[in-house]
Amino acid sequence: MAKIGAWLLVFGLLLFFNDRLALLLTQFGSEGYGLLLVIAAAVAWACYALAQKQLLMSFNSQQIMWLIYMAGALCFLPAVELAPVLELSAWQWGIVVFCCLNTIVAYGAFAEALQHWQAANVSAVLAITPLLTIGFAQLLAYFYPQFPSESLNAWAWVGALLVVVGSMLTALAPMLRQRL
Repeated sequence: MAKIGAWLLVFGLLLFFNDRLALLLTQFGSEGYGLLLVIAAAVAWACYALAQKQLLMSFNSQQIMWLIYMAGALCFLPAVELAPVLELSAWQWGIVVFCCLNTIVAYGAFAEALQHWQAANVSAVLAITPLLTIGFAQLLAYFYPQFPSESLNAWAWVGALLVVVGSMLTALAPMLRQRL
């Protein structure tokens, strides 16, 4: 089951990038660099989830998140420029506060999910995130045409769906194997 999921994932990625595949392979530009960043982010997420799952044996999720938030704040503190922050409008401050609260709630929920679920189950749920991102970007472009969105052909949509299904099959393979 895991092998089928992995092959679906790879085939889905090829379909998703079908109209740009030749360009990605022949010219390493900003899209190729972006693709490498996405791959690096996926590996980082997997490492993060595995590390957090191990840390949950010694600490609770709130302690782990507190450590991560403080470490991140300390790492970025030397690069902070306060002048632009002080010039934000009320609307912009509202967006900043919303983003901060969203991060705390989202990562807190993720940490709690890892504490109560197997890492594979959490990964399967996270597999739908790319589809939601693409869908909401398309929805935003529909209601606000001034914000252009990526035009995806039918094969790219099929590829995105296969990526999600492949990710879920790969993540849930051990659990599915037990039930069969």
